[in-house]
Amino acid sequence: LLAATVGQADESTVVIVLSDHGWEDRQWGHKRKPDGFAILAGGPALAARLRGKLSVYDVAPTVLALLGIPVPEDMDGRVAVEFFEPSFWRKHPVRRVSSYERPVSYGEDSGPKVTDDKVLEQLRALGYVGQ
Repeated sequence: LLAATVGQADESTVVIVLSDHGWEDRQWGHKRKPDGFAILAGGPALAARLRGKLSVYDVAPTVLALLGIPVPEDMDGRVAVEFFEPSFWRKHPVRRVSSYERPVSYGEDSGPKVTDDKVLEQLRALGYVGQ
C-alpha cells in the first residue's frame, strides 16, 4: 500500500507525510511548541474532517497494519483505524503478534550458546569471544 516512488502509486497507495513536532513562533513569543501534523491521503484514507488525533507512536503500528504485517502487542501506539474506510479493515483485518523481540533471560546461564565449533573459532579470531 505504500509506494517507494511516486511512479509506483496507484489507487491503493496511501501517502503519509508527518512531523513529530511543531514550530516555535519567535515573533509572537510562543514558548510552547504546537503539536506536529500528519497528512494521510489516497487509497482508503478518509477525509480530514472525519479523523481524530494521531500520536507519533501510532504511525508505526498503522503502517504495519496497512502493509498487512502483524502488529506486535508490545509496541507503543495503536493502529489508527478511524483514519481509514471501515471497508478496508473488513477486507484486511489488523493482525497481531505478541512480540518481535526475543525473550531475555537474566539467569546465570544467559550467555550466548554457540554450538558450531567453526563459528565459535571465527568469533575468537575476530576478538569477539575470549579464549
